[in-house]
Amino acid sequence: MEHLTIILICLVFGYLFKAFRLVPPNSFLILNKIVTHLCLPALVITKIGILNISVQSNFFATFLWPILMPWLFFFVAIALALIFQKFFKFSHPVLGVIILLGGLGNTAFVGFPLVEAFYGKEGLKTGVLVDQLGSFFVLAILGTLFASYFSGKQVKIAAVVRRILFFPPFFTLMFLMLLRLYFSVPSFVINTLNPISDMLAPIALLSIGMQLNLNFKHHQHQAAAVAACLAIKLVIGPLIIFIISLLLFDKLLLPAKIVVFESAMAPMISAGIIATDFGLPEAETSQIITVGTILSFVTIPIWYAVLQYF
Repeated sequence: MEHLTIILICLVFGYLFKAFRLVPPNSFLILNKIVTHLCLPALVITKIGILNISVQSNFFATFLWPILMPWLFFFVAIALALIFQKFFKFSHPVLGVIILLGGLGNTAFVGFPLVEAFYGKEGLKTGVLVDQLGSFFVLAILGTLFASYFSGKQVKIAAVVRRILFFPPFFTLMFLMLLRLYFSVPSFVINTLNPISDMLAPIALLSIGMQLNLNFKHHQHQAAAVAACLAIKLVIGPLIIFIISLLLFDKLLLPAKIVVFESAMAPMISAGIIATDFGLPEAETSQIITVGTILSFVTIPIWYAVLQYF
């Protein structure tokens, strides 16, 4: 319970720092740099560095399924968004926002703190796989391509490849997996980096709080888009992943539970940034991220309670 309290405190203080102008505008960008260039690489090393990845009976459950889930979820979101489109007749750009934010979850900045809060540090091993080898690739490849399609702007493939290869956590992960073919990560390295990786949750949550926009008075007409997107991201999509997991595995062990849990995370802020960069509607994007982040603190404990029975 104290972990969840700390998460809420960090979110609230992040928002208050912005609301009362206690920090310069866009200070969250500095926090994001600290997370992506320092804390996330440290987390990758401390969790993947000790992860036993071998071809065994549960290889699919512990390694492949966490990587595949974000890809499957994105295509599920496309199908669900098109169903909602039949009823609400969203504009082409708004449909793009619903697909991007309904299909991509905040599996790192919000996901890692919540995974640690509910499942402990052991759950972060699977969480890193979901985020770095799953969500990150879906964002960089499918997210960019779909944002380009719905905005009518062209995307440079070289820029996408460069974004993937030089993203610090991904670069660290690839280097680490290559290194582990020949060496094991020394324990003193793990012990040194553990305190740095522990900084991720409070810094990331302060950043999320600074990016929340609680001014909804001019955006009532976007309620249908927000409701459709969050129904996909927080309820229907995770339910489909949950059902598939039950069909795949006789019993949901910790990695499979983390996969379902991560699938239920709030919409990804980085997906929102890509959406607005490509000129997709900013009002819907901002509202979906803010309402989704707040609402997820109600839906996530419910998903955790459901998973406890399996």
